[in-house]
This record gives sequence, structure tokens and C-alpha cells, in this order.
Amino acid sequence: MLTTTGFGASSGLIFTEGFGAAKKTTVKTTSASKANVKRLQAALVALGKAAGSSKLTVAVDGALGAKTVAAVNWAFTQHIGSGQAAAQYRTGSLSQAFVAANAATLAGLIEAEVKRRASAKAAPATGKAAPATAMVATASSASKADVKRLQTALVTLGKVTGSSKLTVSIDGAIGPKTIAAVNWAFTNHVGSGQAPAQYRTGKLTQAQVLGSINTLSSLIETEIKRRGSAAPSASVAKQAELIKGIKAAPTPITKEIAKRLQGALVNLGKITGSATLKAIKVDGAIGAKTVAGVNWAFTKHLGPGQADAAWRTGNLDLATVKSYAGELARLIEVEINRRGGTPAVAKTATKKAPSGSKTVATATGRTSGGTTVQVKKVVEPSGEEGYEATEPSTGKSGYAKTPDAAASTAEDEAVAATVAKIPSTATAPDEDSSGGDGGGADFFSQYKWPLLGGIAVLGLGAALLMRRKGSSTSQASYPALPARTRAPSQRRAA
Repeated sequence: MLTTTGFGASSGLIFTEGFGAAKKTTVKTTSASKANVKRLQAALVALGKAAGSSKLTVAVDGALGAKTVAAVNWAFTQHIGSGQAAAQYRTGSLSQAFVAANAATLAGLIEAEVKRRASAKAAPATGKAAPATAMVATASSASKADVKRLQTALVTLGKVTGSSKLTVSIDGAIGPKTIAAVNWAFTNHVGSGQAPAQYRTGKLTQAQVLGSINTLSSLIETEIKRRGSAAPSASVAKQAELIKGIKAAPTPITKEIAKRLQGALVNLGKITGSATLKAIKVDGAIGAKTVAGVNWAFTKHLGPGQADAAWRTGNLDLATVKSYAGELARLIEVEINRRGGTPAVAKTATKKAPSGSKTVATATGRTSGGTTVQVKKVVEPSGEEGYEATEPSTGKSGYAKTPDAAASTAEDEAVAATVAKIPSTATAPDEDSSGGDGGGADFFSQYKWPLLGGIAVLGLGAALLMRRKGSSTSQASYPALPARTRAPSQRRAA
């Protein structure tokens, strides 16, 4: 824990200079393009209201920043289908420059989608509703398994789109909530290119849903696949039921929690020798590889005595892993401890700030160990803030999202550099004796202050040795420094 302050209440560093607010990164626009950006932002807000998505809520100010770009990518991957926009706009990776250059086109496509959704909902009121006679059927025409399939598809689409309105019970009983979810799905998430107009009226009755239940399920499953996710199956329904019975509550995913889970998987991989787990990147982004690693860990390395059956199905999906990442990490860490290992803490610091970062403030601080560090507050090209700390005597640095973490990394790097200069006759304890994986960074973090104390003792011993050249006891207790490190007068005295 660092004992200094100055970066705010949460920081432990004391600094002689304060830091100003970081400037947001935005694309400079002309008066003409600013109008296009405002139009795009207004269209995003309108689509957000129509689709019930808070992720499309942006400020209509004409400034094209990271939030607007993220909202555009979300809109074209989650709410606008292939029948409404070309594939080039639905990659999910449109850059700020691309959005700026195509703001008017993107705004037009979103406005068209908002109108399409409005007309679909208004159609029944005109007295010209699409014919639905072919869909009418009695409740007995659909089995309980058919209803569960539809409900499973709705839940899965809800996870893919982030829509809580598609969360229904997978119980095989079709009631008002399931009917409402079906209508929401086909008016807000399944476009005209994915389903005929008769299913997108927003007014489907219970009899109509039951009469075409397998067709509706198939259309939703196809939409799920189109969005890049795995199609639901009976195992998904079983998984959802199992999750209901566990005590752990879902929590919002953060980068720190994601890194904790990934770090635990990697460390479990080291203990078990699993290449699948060791290959996972600790980057805070949970994707297909992390999900596969979680399923592998809980089916191959955690038994019924270590984890509930809900986690050991091998069918955990991305949404479930994200929602319960903290609990999954905890269970893996407990298993690592049970096997005699130590859970690895994911490292969030690097040595340098990203190329192109701009310094917005500087300060000097001192850590609890007495190390003086120079700290710069920077703004990365992405617009995110960070801190780069440098230990002056060695020039070693560390970069992280908090000043404490940056200073700690710089301190560790400085200690490692100092220890590397110790003569070979004064070696550190054998790192392998603990049975761990070794690795300099973790070793120095744990033993840096005893090592620095040892360096001081060695230096004192060497000085005493040179002053008491005739003492055999001193010569036996302290190794002589290499001749090249002695001053000429000291060599003559020797």
C-alpha cells in the first residue's frame, strides 16, 4: 500500500503538483459535418427508445466521440439486420474516422429502421393488418417441448441483444409474458430481411403463436446464428434451470473481474498442465476462448465436491460467464489452493504508456518503501486516462490506470534492475525451492525489501573489508568485490 496522496481520495501517493482534467478525444468537425453528426446522434437516440436499448443513449451535441462510435456499432450489430443495412456497416468495428466520413449515410439507415419499426406497430390500427389466418391454431397443437424451445430461443436472443424484455421462464407454459416477448423480438430484433411481415405485426395472439410455434422458434434461432452466436438447444434450457438453483447472484462484469477470472484459469492451467487453460490471454476481454476455458476447467478439473452442477455442464454461454465471472473465479481459486498452488493475480500494469499518449500533468511521489517516483498523468490515443511512473535512479518505469499501480510497477522494475547487479557470489535464495513456477516479477515483489537490505549489508561489508585488510574473519564473512570496482588507492593498499 502506498502512503502518499494527491491523485484523489482513492490514491495513496503524495504529489507536489496537481493534475488537471483530461481532455476528451473527439473528431474535429466542420459546421456542415457537425449537423450530420447531430442527425446521427438523434437517430441513435430514437432507435434506442424504439428498441428499449440504453446503450444507444448519447448526447446530441455534434461532437463525435467514443460513446457515439460505440453506439453506432451497437445499433448496426444488434438492432439493424442484413435486410436493412449492407454488411460493411454491420462489422461492429467501425472506426471514428469511418463514422465521421459516413455520418449522413449511417443516420439515414438508422432513421429508416426507426420508421420501419413504427410502421410495423401501427399497421393493425389502419385496419389493414397482415393476414394471419394460416397461423391460428388451438393450444393443443403445440407440445410442452415446443414451447420450451421457443422460450429458450427468446432467452438466448435476449442475452445476445442485451434485452431484458426477452427474459422469460423456460417452463413449457405459454402465458402473457412469453407472448409479449415474442412480439417484442419480432418488432425490435428480427428485421424484415429475417422474417415475413405477418410475424412482425407486434399483435400476435396466444393462438397464433401456438399455431406457428416451431416456425417462430426457427426464425429466432436463425437470427441468433446471424448475429454470430451459437443456436440454443435443450442443454441451454437445462442450464438456465440449473442456474436458478445456485446461491450466487449475478454481478456486472468489469475488466478487473474479467482479468481475475482469466488469471485464475491460466494459473489452474499451470498446476494441471492444461495447454487449453495456459493459452488464455489475461486481457480483461471475455470472449469465446475464455468461455471455452471456463467450460474446460469446470468439466475437466473441478469435481462435484468443488463446484455446483450448474457450473459443470460444459454448456456455459458468454452471457452466463460474464454475469457470474466473479463467482467462477472464486471457485477456481479455491481449487488452486486445494491443489497447493497460489492463485495468480492478473497484472494490469505495463512499462510504458501507449505510443501517442499525451502528458497532461506531472508530479513527484514517494512509496511506502521510500522509493521516490516521478509520475505523469497521460491521455491515451483512445481517450482513456493512465499514469506512468519512473524511478529516477534507474530510469525504470511502470504504466497503469491508477497512480498506485504505476508506482508499484516502477518500484518492482527498479528493484529487479538493482538485484541483477549483485555479484554472483551473493545469490538470492533458490526460487524453485518453494515449488512454484519461478518468475522474476513475482519473486521480487515478495522479497524486494529484504533484497535491498541485503544489498546495503553487502556494500557495508565490502567497505569494512577494505578498511580491515588484515582481518581474516572479515575476509571470510564478506566476498571481495571484483578488482575492477576498486579505486587505485584501494588496490595499492591491498
